[in-house]
Amino acid sequence: MYKDFEEILKEKGISAYSVAKEIHISQGILSSWKAGKSSPNNATLWKIANYLDVPMEMLMSEYLPQTDDATDIAKATRVGLTICQNDDLQELFEITSKMNSERLKAYLTFMKKLS
Repeated sequence: MYKDFEEILKEKGISAYSVAKEIHISQGILSSWKAGKSSPNNATLWKIANYLDVPMEMLMSEYLPQTDDATDIAKATRVGLTICQNDDLQELFEITSKMNSERLKAYLTFMKKLS
């Protein structure tokens, strides 16, 4: 993630310090990301992308599926942005992303029965 972040900063002529100051994150957090010790949560990624005026997926190229299908990437990005902009959806995403695949399948089956 930090590699993408640095490339965008360089292209735009913006310092990491400016971004951190503007979106209210510490230099220590940036250093931790740069060292690979942590990575930003979805809400912070969304703030960074907004500040830099870039699509969020530009900050996440290492996490995107290796596909040539731009439609899939665009759809996943729209869903991801919706999740990031809604506190309830973000909480649901955080909870379900910690579930193992068996538990997640059971949860999805349960939710489909409710709808």
